[in-house]
Amino acid sequence: MTNAAAMAASADPAAGGARILYLDSVRAFAMFYGIFSHGATIANPVIHRYPGLAFIQDFSDLFRNAAFFLVSGFFTALVWSRSDWRRYLRNRVEVLAIPLVASLLTIAPITNWLIHSWHNGWMSLPAYLGGGWRNPTVGNDTWALHLWFLMALLCYAALTPALVAGARSRPFTRLVEAYLACTGRWAPYANVGLYALLVVASLAVHDQLVRPLVAGTRLAWVARACFTFLPVFALGVVAFIHRRFLDTLAVVSPTGLLLFLAAYLLHPVIAADLPRPVERSFYWLARAGLSLFIISALIGLARRYFDRPSPRLTLAVESAYSFYLFHFTWIYVLAFLLRPLLHDLRLIYVGVVALGLPLTLLWHVLVIDRFDLLRRLYTGRRRRRGVPGVAPARGS
Repeated sequence: MTNAAAMAASADPAAGGARILYLDSVRAFAMFYGIFSHGATIANPVIHRYPGLAFIQDFSDLFRNAAFFLVSGFFTALVWSRSDWRRYLRNRVEVLAIPLVASLLTIAPITNWLIHSWHNGWMSLPAYLGGGWRNPTVGNDTWALHLWFLMALLCYAALTPALVAGARSRPFTRLVEAYLACTGRWAPYANVGLYALLVVASLAVHDQLVRPLVAGTRLAWVARACFTFLPVFALGVVAFIHRRFLDTLAVVSPTGLLLFLAAYLLHPVIAADLPRPVERSFYWLARAGLSLFIISALIGLARRYFDRPSPRLTLAVESAYSFYLFHFTWIYVLAFLLRPLLHDLRLIYVGVVALGLPLTLLWHVLVIDRFDLLRRLYTGRRRRRGVPGVAPARGS
């Protein structure tokens, strides 16, 4: 290691095992924001009648999952860099596989029952589990619900050692250095083209090689989601290895946001008049640009304002995992409780969000984090000795 590299490593919080709070806060925000987008599913399948709720879902689709997986790529590379194969495998099993299995066996059936009953009429839990789940549904109950993100992370975890090795290789390092030197202050804009190209390439691989194998199975939409977000996860891995590249992903640019917002809004207006290849290229550039500049703004603002330890930030970061696992259940519990009182879906949505945020957080603090078995099942974490109520970071 050169002197410059050693100095950079010593200045890097991750090198000493410290929390990188601003990235932790971005990941936590993406998980907490799930209650806003998933809360809007109470209006399915007639959400088009509620433009405000439809907008919340569309806006979430632009950045939330991508931001989560970009930061997860960074932290998964961090966990691998600190581990040998045995420790890494054990960590991934504890943090991802065990919560996935526990959630599929407990959270998914109960939540799907609530969703099915909300959209299709009341059905008892025994009747639903006894075969009622096979009935045609107009709702959004799917076998894995939001838990697909853990399946994706398990797939990405298997790829991470190879991604890290590639990112650390001399040819790739030279390529990154040349890329940053050539793009300079325009790197955030160059990243848009890079991101769009990677997404299109990843989806092409899925469509040509994977989709024929999983079409018509329960894994079809999970596979597509994995290939959709693999590029941004890989960018997170590269950002861990090459911190100058991370800096290009932490830029607050109102100009970039406005430019790609305008392009994104213009696309449906002119799409019909464009040749198909031009229309698709325009769409992916506009979407990738808006998505990436939103994510960059989140990272840049978090680096500026949420990079100092505080009890509230620690609570948010430590509770985000179990919050995300259980928030869908609380959405529909509250929706059922509020429906007799509030007959407008928009008012029910406001109530679900306003009550769901604190109640799901309290569920973590008072139930999940209090009992060691539940904490291990739903967060993969052990309590720190001598620090009540705070579990150690294990990466994800």
